[in-house]
Amino acid sequence: MRRYLAVSVVLALAISARASAQTAPSQYAKTKSVSLAGKVMSGGAELLCSGKRTWMILNSEILQAHVGESVMIRGLLDRASGKIQVSSWQPLTSGVSASARLGDSAFRR
Repeated sequence: MRRYLAVSVVLALAISARASAQTAPSQYAKTKSVSLAGKVMSGGAELLCSGKRTWMILNSEILQAHVGESVMIRGLLDRASGKIQVSSWQPLTSGVSASARLGDSAFRR
């Protein structure tokens, strides 16, 4: 009887440990490399895409001097929190509209 109880307890612990490991979010799975075009807002802390969606910029000091300008940025996007870590940027020419690339893999589920 003790052996049966011990095996049951070990099995229950193993199942609960596996279940919690599956539900824990992975730090690397939630960020994706993306390219976004938009207008720099709020002192460089936000990027407004297509006049609708706003992304919070984590390293805003990069775009602080370009408030009101249309730019194309590349970086790591965290869809869950709506934040992006900018790795590079470039100004947009007047012929290109400011919008997100909705076909980008970051917008797919």
